[in-house]
Amino acid sequence: MGASGKVVLAFSPDAEHYLAELVTDQDRQAYRQELTRIQSVGYAVSKDELIQGAVAVAAPFFTGGSKVMGSLVVYGPSARVDESRIEKIVALLLEESSELSKTFGL
Repeated sequence: MGASGKVVLAFSPDAEHYLAELVTDQDRQAYRQELTRIQSVGYAVSKDELIQGAVAVAAPFFTGGSKVMGSLVVYGPSARVDESRIEKIVALLLEESSELSKTFGL
């Protein structure tokens, strides 16, 4: 599962149900910890998880009822998306996802 899926799952009330279907028992605790971290920081980053050599950064946006509606995500090659660029992308995504959530009434 990449950054976009993880960030949506982290803010979904049905996360445990999906984890039971998508993740093996032995991996479930690690996913729970990662989802908790994503909730804390408000975004997700994946490196080489779905595509070798790719980086993805995602932030959720919400409906007026505080339900996660989707995510904004930026993908790029790991050769060009280093840690300093990830920090800049995170700042932009968090700002824009907040604005989008306001549009939907949050």
